[in-house]
Amino acid sequence: MPTDPPSGTDPVRERVLLEELIDRYPFGAIVTFDHELRYTRVGGQGLAEVALEPDDLVGRTIHEVWPPTVVRMLEGPYRAALQGEETTLEVPYGGRIYTVWIGPSHDPAPGGISFTFDISARARAESELHLIRSAVAALDIGISIADASQTDNPLIFVNRGFTRMTGYGRTDILGRNCRILQGPDTDPEPVAKMRDAISAGEPVQVTLLNYRKDGEPFWNRVTISPVRGQGDRITHYVGIQEDVTRHRELGERFEVRERLALVGQLAGGVAHDIRNVLTGVGGLLELALERDDVSDDLRDDL
Repeated sequence: MPTDPPSGTDPVRERVLLEELIDRYPFGAIVTFDHELRYTRVGGQGLAEVALEPDDLVGRTIHEVWPPTVVRMLEGPYRAALQGEETTLEVPYGGRIYTVWIGPSHDPAPGGISFTFDISARARAESELHLIRSAVAALDIGISIADASQTDNPLIFVNRGFTRMTGYGRTDILGRNCRILQGPDTDPEPVAKMRDAISAGEPVQVTLLNYRKDGEPFWNRVTISPVRGQGDRITHYVGIQEDVTRHRELGERFEVRERLALVGQLAGGVAHDIRNVLTGVGGLLELALERDDVSDDLRDDL
């Protein structure tokens, strides 16, 4: 007497589920291939992203489907899969980047199977992140990031600009607060302004006297901005440090020159006014000397 197969082991149902999985696969494509490297089953919603249909691939070999650059990347792993090996690699195609897993398959016939994952968005994000990291590292100004979740807001990142400006290496400064740069002549007023802004979760910019690791003072223009995460909670503080010592010295020299110029203008004006008075006095003296009734003693005095 025939018996029904146990629940969940119906081969027909399993085949239908597998076909649906392949067709609905949302991350790229699933393909199977035979010993001639000919595609026997193709599916996946990612095919539309590169303007391909399953019928474009089924029954054709990889040499008939892909350009030579892609064939060179796939042929070795495909043949290795027929020998029972697994391979994972990244394949660029159609302006996108895919992670491709290739391995052996025995259903419905011996061959190979490949799962393709579209990682273009992740690759772009990683590329942009690498670019940002490189740009931050190359900046001549100091960049630092402090952890807002810890009580003392310790530094968790500094760029090369920061280490060059302060003389502190990463191992010297990471895990410590930026107040390590303060010294005996640091004005407490900008320090208090920074502290109040951080407590209020607001950005702030101050200029204060800081000290390098070797004790040399320098004028540091510091800009601190909070970074907010989920729920508007502050997770980090980003600091930008600029050595403005030279600018400050030039500003003081310009101020001195400006004051000297004003004094010169004032002196020139006073001299002009005095010269006008003296010219009038000189004219009167000449007229007095021309009079006949001036005595000799008075003429000498005039």
